[in-house]
Amino acid sequence: MIPPSIQAGILFLTSATAVNIFGARLSDIAALLFLLFLLPLRSNSNTQERSIASAFLLLLLAIFTSFYFQLLNSDSELILAGLPNATAIPFGIILALFFLDRCRGQRAVGIASSYCRITLLICWILFIWQLLIGQPEWITPGEVEGRFSALSNNPNQLALFLLPIPFFSLFSYMKGTKGRTSVIFEIAAAVLLNFFIIGKGLLVSWALALMFLMLSGCKLEGTIRATLNFVLTRSLLVSIFVLAISPIAFLLFTGNAPGSQEGQGSIRLSLWKNGIEAWAEAPILGHGPGHYSGLERPYSGMEAHNFLIDWGSAYGLFGFLSLLLLLLLFFANAFKKEKWIIFAFYIALLAQITFHFYGRQPAFWLWWAFGFIFSMTNSNGAANKLRQLEAIPINDESELPSRAAKSQHLH
Repeated sequence: MIPPSIQAGILFLTSATAVNIFGARLSDIAALLFLLFLLPLRSNSNTQERSIASAFLLLLLAIFTSFYFQLLNSDSELILAGLPNATAIPFGIILALFFLDRCRGQRAVGIASSYCRITLLICWILFIWQLLIGQPEWITPGEVEGRFSALSNNPNQLALFLLPIPFFSLFSYMKGTKGRTSVIFEIAAAVLLNFFIIGKGLLVSWALALMFLMLSGCKLEGTIRATLNFVLTRSLLVSIFVLAISPIAFLLFTGNAPGSQEGQGSIRLSLWKNGIEAWAEAPILGHGPGHYSGLERPYSGMEAHNFLIDWGSAYGLFGFLSLLLLLLLFFANAFKKEKWIIFAFYIALLAQITFHFYGRQPAFWLWWAFGFIFSMTNSNGAANKLRQLEAIPINDESELPSRAAKSQHLH
């Protein structure tokens, strides 16, 4: 059986869209390897996993239906332009399905825990290398000056692979596989690295997730007792936080922040508007795989830089509602299981796709699957028993030795 650390390394290599080996992208090879390493694992699905799997299959049906009508009604040039999406998106969904079916909680936690260390280690080594020596010749990213992208074609792709690190690290801590110092170090390293990526959408996504956790009383899991005092205090804290980050949001929208285009906010609004116009002309089944927005008008072959708009224009209302159902199931499961750290993770993912289209990245679909598996996983059993033991009042001094022995055993 493949160790989780190896799987974690391969998972990060799915970000290597700027590295080619014998004419093939390393990211594609890594995604295929990740799938192959899942095959030997035993299938062990449950009812809740089958409901998620059904939603994924409905999503695949929507994609293939739109593609079928595109083949019937569109010219060959449009079909070829959408072919990367027609193949990469179904592969990512199928990979997530296999992961849900074959990967159990403990292995998923092991992969996630190792993923944080491996991703940060490789990224920081590459960053220092580029700073001191220059860009390695075997990495050929797109032309995005002044922004670090590691092995990815552009920094926005790398941001997707950096996004889960704080949540994976915290969940590993909850499971007892990582210490508090490691968690603080990994989160700090990820946030600092994002300043060199200049991942503006990622910064907003993390901020929204943090706001949610602040509203929950920074409770990562378990029942939240929302008294009036609790609600007022948390609302005040969030209000202060929003006021503090408002200047940053303004700079991002106007394009005055480092790494931003001039008038970036208005550019995105134009892309969103033209993407919606393209969707309105094929509302039910969409235009088929591809991108149909543009700066000046629709059908310029550009992404709307909004996952939901890009998805709707490609796969229509059928595809949009199928996607919405899938996302609602993920959020509902995290809410039902009272896994607030996973709920916050989903908020960050949803916020990130407001600014970018990640459907072609297998990791995007895998992150939702990771969250689902984590939401189905109990916290560290020994830690829970210890907390329960320490909470029981002592009525007799004779209980002290046995209590101490049990506590020592659990530690």
